[in-house]
Amino acid sequence: TELGDRRGQALSLSGIANAYFELGDYARADENYTRALTLYEETGDKSGIAAMSHNLANSKRRTGDKLAALAGYERSLALRRELGSGLQQSNTLAALCQLHLDEGRLEAARKAGEEARAVAEPIRYALGEGAALHCLS
Repeated sequence: TELGDRRGQALSLSGIANAYFELGDYARADENYTRALTLYEETGDKSGIAAMSHNLANSKRRTGDKLAALAGYERSLALRRELGSGLQQSNTLAALCQLHLDEGRLEAARKAGEEARAVAEPIRYALGEGAALHCLS
């Protein structure tokens, strides 16, 4: 189906973007994350939109575009809350915590870190708890 084809294309673009991200080619990573995000938006795939928003935010943070990173993390977090994905919420909250720390917004970092930990604990997500504690330390 066309819908399945677009989701498959988005998944492929995401994988390509991840490779560019790992290589440090953030411009190409951004391009492919953005193309994948558009496809997920067209298909209404909220989980895909949340993932690409988060990944694009990671890339923007690496290139110093903190406002775009913040917007991406906030969009991702809102969708992940809506979807009830505790593990993914914890990851995005930990990333927000780190972004706030980078910008010297200590209270916002503390709040995001504590929420990441609170979300991770009940689902026994040790990696999420560890990321939150690292951010809070």
